[in-house]
Amino acid sequence: MTWTFQPVTAFDGPTTDAWQEANRRWQGAHPLLDIKFVGPLVEHFGHPGLRLAIETVGGEPRSAAICERARPGVWQLFLPSQAQIAPAVFGPPGADDEGASRFRT
Repeated sequence: MTWTFQPVTAFDGPTTDAWQEANRRWQGAHPLLDIKFVGPLVEHFGHPGLRLAIETVGGEPRSAAICERARPGVWQLFLPSQAQIAPAVFGPPGADDEGASRFRT
Protein backbone atom coordinates (compact mmCIF):
# COMPACT_ATOMS: atom_id res chain seq x y z
CA MET A 1 0.00 0.00 0.00
CA THR A 2 1.45 3.33 -1.10
CA TRP A 3 -0.08 6.80 -0.89
CA THR A 4 1.04 9.62 -3.15
CA PHE A 5 0.06 13.24 -2.67
CA GLN A 6 0.24 15.82 -5.41
CA PRO A 7 -1.10 19.32 -5.97
CA VAL A 8 -4.46 19.46 -7.67
CA THR A 9 -3.93 21.96 -10.43
CA ALA A 10 -5.89 20.12 -13.07
CA PHE A 11 -7.20 16.65 -13.58
CA ASP A 12 -5.38 15.31 -16.60
CA GLY A 13 -3.38 12.33 -17.82
CA PRO A 14 -2.42 9.76 -15.18
CA THR A 15 -4.28 11.68 -12.47
CA THR A 16 -7.55 11.40 -14.37
CA ASP A 17 -6.91 7.77 -15.19
CA ALA A 18 -6.24 6.81 -11.55
CA TRP A 19 -9.32 8.69 -10.31
CA GLN A 20 -11.60 7.21 -12.97
CA GLU A 21 -10.28 3.68 -12.40
CA ALA A 22 -10.84 3.89 -8.63
CA ASN A 23 -14.36 5.27 -9.18
CA ARG A 24 -15.19 2.60 -11.76
CA ARG A 25 -13.80 -0.27 -9.74
CA TRP A 26 -14.99 0.61 -6.24
CA GLN A 27 -18.01 2.88 -6.72
CA GLY A 28 -19.54 1.45 -9.91
CA ALA A 29 -18.67 4.60 -11.90
CA HIS A 30 -20.76 6.88 -9.68
CA PRO A 31 -21.70 9.97 -11.73
CA LEU A 32 -20.98 12.42 -8.88
CA LEU A 33 -17.46 11.00 -8.61
CA ASP A 34 -16.85 11.04 -12.35
CA ILE A 35 -14.08 13.34 -13.51
CA LYS A 36 -16.65 15.23 -15.59
CA PHE A 37 -18.22 16.41 -12.31
CA VAL A 38 -15.21 16.52 -9.99
CA GLY A 39 -12.91 18.29 -12.48
CA PRO A 40 -15.12 21.40 -12.85
CA LEU A 41 -15.85 21.33 -9.11
CA VAL A 42 -12.13 21.65 -8.40
CA GLU A 43 -11.62 24.13 -11.22
CA HIS A 44 -14.34 26.53 -10.05
CA PHE A 45 -14.35 26.08 -6.26
CA GLY A 46 -10.89 24.73 -5.50
CA HIS A 47 -7.77 26.58 -4.40
CA PRO A 48 -4.00 26.10 -4.80
CA GLY A 49 -3.73 24.24 -1.47
CA LEU A 50 -5.72 21.21 -2.63
CA ARG A 51 -3.91 17.87 -2.79
CA LEU A 52 -4.91 14.68 -4.52
CA ALA A 53 -4.14 11.59 -2.45
CA ILE A 54 -4.03 8.30 -4.35
CA GLU A 55 -3.45 4.92 -2.74
CA THR A 56 -2.06 2.17 -4.93
CA VAL A 57 -1.79 -1.51 -4.13
CA GLY A 58 0.17 -3.68 -6.53
CA GLY A 59 0.36 -0.78 -8.97
CA GLU A 60 -3.44 -0.43 -9.15
CA PRO A 61 -5.38 2.52 -7.66
CA ARG A 62 -7.47 1.49 -4.64
CA SER A 63 -8.41 4.85 -3.15
CA ALA A 64 -8.38 8.51 -4.12
CA ALA A 65 -9.39 11.68 -2.29
CA ILE A 66 -9.07 15.43 -2.65
CA CYS A 67 -7.77 16.97 0.57
CA GLU A 68 -7.03 20.38 1.99
CA ARG A 69 -5.08 21.47 5.02
CA ALA A 70 -7.33 22.49 7.91
CA ARG A 71 -4.41 23.61 10.09
CA PRO A 72 -0.78 22.55 10.52
CA GLY A 73 -0.64 18.76 10.72
CA VAL A 74 -4.38 18.28 10.08
CA TRP A 75 -5.90 17.53 6.68
CA GLN A 76 -9.54 17.15 5.73
CA LEU A 77 -11.57 16.21 2.68
CA PHE A 78 -12.35 19.01 0.24
CA LEU A 79 -16.09 19.59 0.74
CA PRO A 80 -17.38 22.59 -1.20
CA SER A 81 -21.01 23.41 -0.50
CA GLN A 82 -21.79 22.95 -4.19
CA ALA A 83 -20.95 19.22 -4.05
CA GLN A 84 -23.57 16.69 -3.08
CA ILE A 85 -20.88 14.15 -2.21
CA ALA A 86 -17.30 14.20 -0.90
CA PRO A 87 -14.81 13.77 -3.75
CA ALA A 88 -13.28 10.60 -2.30
CA VAL A 89 -13.24 6.96 -3.39
CA PHE A 90 -12.13 4.24 -0.99
CA GLY A 91 -11.73 0.62 -2.04
CA PRO A 92 -12.33 -2.26 0.35
CA PRO A 93 -9.97 -2.71 3.28
CA GLY A 94 -7.08 -5.08 2.76
CA ALA A 95 -5.56 -7.54 5.17
CA ASP A 96 -3.13 -4.88 6.36
CA ASP A 97 -5.57 -2.15 7.33
CA GLU A 98 -9.07 -1.23 8.47
CA GLY A 99 -11.00 0.70 5.84
CA ALA A 100 -10.70 4.46 5.62
CA SER A 101 -8.49 4.57 8.73
CA ARG A 102 -5.62 3.72 6.36
CA PHE A 103 -6.00 7.27 5.05
CA ARG A 104 -4.24 8.59 8.15
CA THR A 105 -0.54 9.17 7.60
